[in-house]
Amino acid sequence: MTHAAETIRRSIFLVFVLIVLALASCGSGPVGHAEARWQSAGVEAYRLRLREFQSVWCVCDVDLEVQADRILSATVTARPGPAGDCLQYTQGVFDSPVPLPADEAPAHWTVSGMFEIAREWQEQAGQKGLRIELEFDPQLGYPQRIYRDDETVVDEDWGLSITALEVLPRGEAQ
Repeated sequence: MTHAAETIRRSIFLVFVLIVLALASCGSGPVGHAEARWQSAGVEAYRLRLREFQSVWCVCDVDLEVQADRILSATVTARPGPAGDCLQYTQGVFDSPVPLPADEAPAHWTVSGMFEIAREWQEQAGQKGLRIELEFDPQLGYPQRIYRDDETVVDEDWGLSITALEVLPRGEAQ
C-alpha cells in the first residue's frame, strides 16, 4: 500500500471514530450530564422534601428518606387545588402530614426515579405543543425540577420539584 493510500485509510478511520464518539455523546444531553454528576457524588442515602403537582387538581408536599434507591419512609401533605381532590396518596386527609407506607410510595419520588422521567421527557422535547422544563442542581446534579405540559390538552400538566435535599452520612439512614 502506498503512503498516500495509507494516509487516506487512516484519515477515514479517524473520521469514523470521531463520528461514533460524537453520536455516543449526543444521547446523554443535559440529563446524562446531570446524572453523571449525581453518580460521581456517590450519594447512597438522603432525605428530601419535594412537591408533586398535578395541574389544578392537587399539590402534595412529600418528605422522604431514601437509602440505596429504596424509600425507607415517606410523609405526604396533600393540598387540594381549586379544581379538585387529592385522594391519590392520603385518602382524603388534607393539609396534615400523613405517613405513607414505604412500599406504597411511588418510585418517581426518588432521585433515580426523577432521572428516569427526565430521560423520557428529554426524548420528547421539541414535539409540537409539548412544553418540558428540566432543571438540575449545579453541584450534585439531582433533578431540582421536572415539568411537563401538553399545551393541546387542558389540566394535564404535571411536575416534581425538590425543595430540599440532605445527603446523609453512610449508615445514618433509618
